[in-house]
Amino acid sequence: MNKITSIFILMFVLGSSYRVQSSEKIEEAKACLENYVRAIKSEDQKKAEEFWNKKERQRYKIYDWRLKDMVFKKIDLERLDYHIREAEEKDEYVVMHVDWYYPGDSSEVVQRDVRYFLQEEKKMVGANPIFLVTKNWLEKVSKHFVYHFKTKEDEPDYRLLDKMDDFYEKIVNFLEVEYQDKIDYFRCDSKEEVGMLFNLERSLARSDMINGVVAAVQDFVPHEIVHIISYRILPKNEGKLPPDYLNEGLAYFLGGATFFAPDLMLSWAKRRITKDETVSLNTLIHDPFNYGSNDGPSLMSSLVKFLIERYGLSKFKQIYRLGREVREQRQNLERVYHRRIEELDREWKGYVLSLNLSKVKAGVSLEGKEIFHVSDPVGDDKGDGDYTYPENEKAIPGIFDLTDFKIGKDDELVYFQLEFSDLTQAEIESDQGFNGTFAAIVIDADNVERNGNTQLLFNNGNFLLSEKDAYEHVIEVSNAGVLVYDQDWVWQLLFLKAFSEGSHVEENKFVFAVPQKIIGSPDSNWKIQVMTGGQWGGYKNTAYGAGSFMKVGKRAKRDEGGGGSDTKFNPDVYDILIPKGKNQVQILSDYDTDKKKRVTIPMISLGQR
Repeated sequence: MNKITSIFILMFVLGSSYRVQSSEKIEEAKACLENYVRAIKSEDQKKAEEFWNKKERQRYKIYDWRLKDMVFKKIDLERLDYHIREAEEKDEYVVMHVDWYYPGDSSEVVQRDVRYFLQEEKKMVGANPIFLVTKNWLEKVSKHFVYHFKTKEDEPDYRLLDKMDDFYEKIVNFLEVEYQDKIDYFRCDSKEEVGMLFNLERSLARSDMINGVVAAVQDFVPHEIVHIISYRILPKNEGKLPPDYLNEGLAYFLGGATFFAPDLMLSWAKRRITKDETVSLNTLIHDPFNYGSNDGPSLMSSLVKFLIERYGLSKFKQIYRLGREVREQRQNLERVYHRRIEELDREWKGYVLSLNLSKVKAGVSLEGKEIFHVSDPVGDDKGDGDYTYPENEKAIPGIFDLTDFKIGKDDELVYFQLEFSDLTQAEIESDQGFNGTFAAIVIDADNVERNGNTQLLFNNGNFLLSEKDAYEHVIEVSNAGVLVYDQDWVWQLLFLKAFSEGSHVEENKFVFAVPQKIIGSPDSNWKIQVMTGGQWGGYKNTAYGAGSFMKVGKRAKRDEGGGGSDTKFNPDVYDILIPKGKNQVQILSDYDTDKKKRVTIPMISLGQR
């Protein structure tokens, strides 16, 4: 048959009209799908494999990821039929939009798929989108991972892979499971790309527990690794999934969330239980996200920690294996733990309230040994030389002007004091807009080149650090509170003034302390820098942290500074600590719109100052 391109055949399916492009490859793909479905319905697995690409058949336990979804939805494959809504030939493959339904009830679609087909050994075969999108990606193999990345610039170093391997072994040992397979880890550029690889909605990270695949926008997401390894707790070949609240709770407990450390989530659970008498274990096991996108996961994490540490791993595995039928969760919990749910509720809450967790100490005066003290010129809060404040009543002169910075330490804490020419005392009323002063303290704790990150969380502040100054820790502090996160952008601690009786704001100073357990003990290897500017957002919504740097544009507005540019390359920074022999104006004006170059801000060594 001659190849026909750009011809559309009108098809009437499910009472609606659909346009399906026709070509020789599309006809071959349609025949492939028909033969594949026939083999699946007749349970001829060997025959079905003939219509799928060889690499995925060899690599994955269940190679058709969309079919896997049907199995876990308990869809009756033998009765199932399908309609092709749309088909299109691309350069190297064919894409089909397929509706699945039961004959006799074609008005109700039980699953809607996008399916892909490519030519292999002169015939069309099925493929998952991850195979097509990443087939030219590079890869690096470690003891437990195959790490997939796009370019040599994205190649992971041995320190990252060692860290991932160590975590893998830690979880295998903790859960006492057998897991020998390597995990495929795909490092993506965006949430959209993560979603594309899994043929699902966009997401920061996703995993396939059965096949051992992770895709994420971060270099390493422990949460998804826990999902994959913990799947081995379940009995083989029973087609079960664990209860949602235990499945997610275990991953949050051992791996945190994409950007939240496990202990930070426990602190949120403790705060919610302390302040909200309506928190209920019965609600949590049936509808965990009823408590919100942050508190819900945090409460699940605290419950799993309680069950394992109070009653042991063996009982936890027992209830984990009982399946996720919502109506059975309370009965399963009471039967396994020999407690009424009201008793477990009281025990769990008491356990969480007794946890001794690391936290930011606010409003503490500088104690212990002073190890670093530097003054900064008064009145130099002009960024690249001509920055202006926003046109806002809270923007009183001097609130971006850092004049003094101190670090001290004792046996447990590191103390920080930032002094400004002035600070607004106006109460914050919203998580949106200009709210006062914002500062970022950046710490390179090991002084090892390329070991760390060179930009703040989601490019906050719009500047870079050099590779030799790559940081391990950042402390963001504002009128709203204090956020501490690491080089992987994982939040470790969060103090919000709105939820505390104390305050880190004392007259014209930010004063607080961070446990050495989180950031280490300052020594001569440390390098630091402090950048200041306006605070945008940050109040009560934990997702905003302590807020972020206010944007500096060409002209000042109510929630935006002026004197910058309308491009995305000038820094949103008004003041920095000036290294010896350097000039602040030269540093902060060294951006180039044409070359798409942002400024690089140098650090100051504690051992040389």
